[in-house]
Amino acid sequence: MSLHDKILNIPCEVDKAKKAMNRIEYQKGHRDARYSAAELVLHHDELLEVTLAMRDYIDALPDYLADQFPAMPGFDRDWADGVIERCKNE
Repeated sequence: MSLHDKILNIPCEVDKAKKAMNRIEYQKGHRDARYSAAELVLHHDELLEVTLAMRDYIDALPDYLADQFPAMPGFDRDWADGVIERCKNE
């Protein structure tokens, strides 16, 4: 299940809905919040694909060619790999 689908399937907490003065408005607000959150991550999978493709391209460069490029300032490969792994597991 994608992150987008997980967000859309967040259940409404029935106890809070029952305690709310206007249960239907509470449920509408919950629905709207889920959709807003899901829109924020709608392109999550595509961004991950692009990132993986870029990393694979960099990794495929022969050493003699890669050595001609300067290091990317502020780029930490371990950090990038960690972010990619967390995204793949969501």
